[in-house]
Amino acid sequence: MKIFHHPRFQYLSLLCLVLFWGPGDGFAKPSNTQVRTTNELHTANWKDRKKAVVELEKIYPATPQVVDALRQALQDSSQQVRSQTLETIRIIKKLGSDLKPLTPDLIVRLNHPQEKSSIKADIPPLLFQVSEGSPEVVKELLKLAKDPKEEILIRWRSLRVLGEVEMGGDMLRHGLRHLALQDPSSIIQSQAWLTIAHLQPQDDEIEEALVKMGKGAYGRKHLLHADVTSNSFYPLSEALNMLMSLGKWESVIPLFLDALDQTNDRIPLDSRRFAYYLQEHPARALPYVPRLLAIVARTPTHYQQVLARAYLMAPLVKVAPHSPALRKILDGLEKNTDPEIKNWAKTILHCIDPQVPKSVKEEYPCTGIQNLPSVNSEELQKMEIRSMKKERGIE
Repeated sequence: MKIFHHPRFQYLSLLCLVLFWGPGDGFAKPSNTQVRTTNELHTANWKDRKKAVVELEKIYPATPQVVDALRQALQDSSQQVRSQTLETIRIIKKLGSDLKPLTPDLIVRLNHPQEKSSIKADIPPLLFQVSEGSPEVVKELLKLAKDPKEEILIRWRSLRVLGEVEMGGDMLRHGLRHLALQDPSSIIQSQAWLTIAHLQPQDDEIEEALVKMGKGAYGRKHLLHADVTSNSFYPLSEALNMLMSLGKWESVIPLFLDALDQTNDRIPLDSRRFAYYLQEHPARALPYVPRLLAIVARTPTHYQQVLARAYLMAPLVKVAPHSPALRKILDGLEKNTDPEIKNWAKTILHCIDPQVPKSVKEEYPCTGIQNLPSVNSEELQKMEIRSMKKERGIE
């Protein structure tokens, strides 16, 4: 057993839970090994304990001893170790191990009054995955979402996760409606409507609520927590995406153009999806040609507007190829100092000019926006899991 003399393994307290796992009945359990394992679970250096937690990812499938190690690591005094434990649980679950026994422990951690927000915010989605959406967890997440004393970030995360429930009962539906209609926070109200839209897309009130969100009634951007990076919420943007998914294009088109007109707001907008629809449904785009021309004529001030101008040119070329205003815009862009913009404008001009010889058009091919190919999410997930197993040496 020379492996135990290697310095890398001498400090790995949690790894001792798995080093003696055999191909048959799990651990070999000599008494001295059990004593050593118990002692090394309390290694003083948190960095060593964190590394030990990472090593647990290499044991597949996870044994009861691995689950016990994770259970102890969830209670570690170090914030860094607890944070790594959540990530390790996510990875082990994704690799296919059953971690349902950790559900009560995650609930305890989620409700711990001294837990850091940056850690607590990661628990709702993980809890839902580990429990596989059990009724107990759905009830717990709804309770958190409704708790006015809980931090907004935690309430919001819990609400988002509830949108993944396959069959929600009356308690869930009534709870979400109460939040959507009566919660004092516009963040919670808007997310509650988005969650209801996931669960009950045919609800008569959904479109009306989403249109209200799309007009900015619930705010355009919210920073959910100052200490947690990448936790901004864009109710207007998400409402537009949901309306597009529901096929409510009569509502989407004017709202989307209104959003693009807000030059000072850098909110993420799916301009590609929007422009593709207009390209494929020119009759819907025709009444909005003046507004589309105004948007592409404007000098972009940030990346979202650059994308919008590029994508919206495609439906304009299809709907109004001989518009003098469009020609004027393209002539100006052809004089741009940026070679990419200049070539792009030249390509479009060649496409819409009937006098341009065929040989030139072949050099500058006319292409509109292509529809994104459908993604086989199941196959992508399998590829990701295979890659994760290979990285950890378990396949």
